[in-house]
Amino acid sequence: MTFALATLRIDGVPVPVIEVDGRHVRLDALAPDLLAPRSDRGLMNLFDDWPGAERRLLEAAARVPTATRGVVMPVFFLKPPTTTLVGCGPVRFPVQSSKFDWEIELAVIFGRRMRRVSQAEALAGVAGYAVGIDLSARDWQMNPRHPWKFDLFTGKAFDDACPLGPKIVPARFVDTRDLRLTLTVNGETKQDASSSDMIWSVAEQASMLSEFVTIEPGDVLLTGTPAGVGMASGTYLEVGDRIEASITGLGTMRVVVVPDSPSSGTPKPG
Repeated sequence: MTFALATLRIDGVPVPVIEVDGRHVRLDALAPDLLAPRSDRGLMNLFDDWPGAERRLLEAAARVPTATRGVVMPVFFLKPPTTTLVGCGPVRFPVQSSKFDWEIELAVIFGRRMRRVSQAEALAGVAGYAVGIDLSARDWQMNPRHPWKFDLFTGKAFDDACPLGPKIVPARFVDTRDLRLTLTVNGETKQDASSSDMIWSVAEQASMLSEFVTIEPGDVLLTGTPAGVGMASGTYLEVGDRIEASITGLGTMRVVVVPDSPSSGTPKPG
């Protein structure tokens, strides 16, 4: 596995990227911890401990899937809907974690059954869109006990890990080419970006997903997050923190982190 590093200017902002097989992938999307503790230093963060950073870069490069039909695939994973899906309101702090992180994402809700469909067919199968928050336990996700030191299931599929809402807007009323995504924690802006910066479009992701699983009506696809996650700066969520996540025309998700207890049930979607 070979890779190269570069800094690209995206919408006037310098963005560190890793190049694998001719494809540029944002480091803050693939391995945000490599840019901690100061994301403003960009690639310079890597040279503070180059041997360690190089090992992590090799691991990150290996997670970029090989090309299929000339397109590099995104990384897919599942969140169990009955235990992770919640609405506005409380989300329980995962007590085994000390690195509880946030990610705002455009959520795609499908309205028809699809299997191995083209991009155009996949887009036609979208019923609507909503605001999604992909909550992550980074110390579970980057687990040193895991054979590959990386586990998306334990890191992202815990209880209350998928706040979704506050409404579903039908696809006919949404132009996904330039939506503004913002996320604040306790009123401080953490993420502020446009859907125009997405590495893979909604149509591309949905079509590729349909090659591996049958998409059913009501299924939800979260489409990835922009820069500004907590791991990049070493800043994480605590009990009592309030998150507001907004996307143009889709509304604002408001959640608050609450203590967990062994007997507490899953909050109902709101």
